Amino acid sequence: MFENLACNLKLVGGFDRLVAVAFDKETFTWGTANSISMIHISNVARADHTLPDSILYGTQAYKSITKLKSVAVLHILKAGYNVIFTDVDVVWFKNPYYALQEYWITDFVIQHDARSDSLRKFNSGLYGVRPTLDIISAFESIIDAARRSNSSEQPHFQTILCKNRTTHGNCMYRKTMIRVLPSETFPNGGWSINGSTFFKLGAESFTKLTLKPLYAVHNNWLSGIERKIRRQQEHHLWWTREQSCCSEIHAGC
Repeated sequence: MFENLACNLKLVGGFDRLVAVAFDKETFTWGTANSISMIHISNVARADHTLPDSILYGTQAYKSITKLKSVAVLHILKAGYNVIFTDVDVVWFKNPYYALQEYWITDFVIQHDARSDSLRKFNSGLYGVRPTLDIISAFESIIDAARRSNSSEQPHFQTILCKNRTTHGNCMYRKTMIRVLPSETFPNGGWSINGSTFFKLGAESFTKLTLKPLYAVHNNWLSGIERKIRRQQEHHLWWTREQSCCSEIHAGC
């Protein structure tokens, strides 16, 4: 799915700014060979973070891997860079930088992960952050809390970032407001409008109902890589072909 994300960013823009974190040698080698700036997680993770041999969704091995994502983000933040983090099962319909630009009026914007907007739930697979002292402190706290727990890192985004709320219900971390991205424009795989999700409606019908621009959709609320690939293929959101060639994107493909 990493290859498909790279193809996606070649299509909508943003590939030139892509920095990918590899958890294995194969991914690192493929990314480097395809002109992607790569970071191997072993270069930024602590010694007590070990990589499991196999990863299945929901297992302790899977949870331990997810905890390393924030470790890599913190490494980049401390170098002084803004970060737009995207899981590989996110599909972008617009250059991520420009997609987030109009919402990035605070130092932390993040996707909503509940099926309904009535429940506030953060998704740690799509967010934008700036390298402020508050944000760096937040990620240090998230990493520390996740390391000491048996859960994945995602619940700790909620508990750390949403300890305090404003009168309008927004979450505050110290002096930084955490802004949730609108679900109509950045839907997750389970969020529905009139009882139907993006993946049930398709992009055209979905935008006709929301009357909002569609910038990204998260192919989550579904377990299993093969099932996710099949769902993206069914919606024409899969661009990889044989020999890792992005159809209709790479020159000479």
